[in-house]
Amino acid sequence: MKLLLDECVNAKLRPLILGHDVTTVRHMGWLSKKDNDLLQTAAANGFEAMITLDRALHGQVNLNNLPLAVILLRTPRNRLDYLQTFLPQLQSALNHLKPTTFTFLDFQRD
Repeated sequence: MKLLLDECVNAKLRPLILGHDVTTVRHMGWLSKKDNDLLQTAAANGFEAMITLDRALHGQVNLNNLPLAVILLRTPRNRLDYLQTFLPQLQSALNHLKPTTFTFLDFQRD
């Protein structure tokens, strides 16, 4: 699956998401794009999903007309050690993603 990491997600997570083609917003040169434009551009470039920490995104965009999904990681920190706790949930969610949907993954740490 072709995945896009939003600019608010620590880019060090990218190589830890196994079995997928993962690229960052920064790498694509899309840092200045607003949410709707970013998602439309991502969809037009073949991305199937975007991973973000932006909680406001859910209320700001409508995915009904876009062939991609958004995964929102709800965590108190953007540090890699926090984000790594999502990897099992994230891998599972990626196996069940449907276009035009939001998936919410909540932070859990033992």
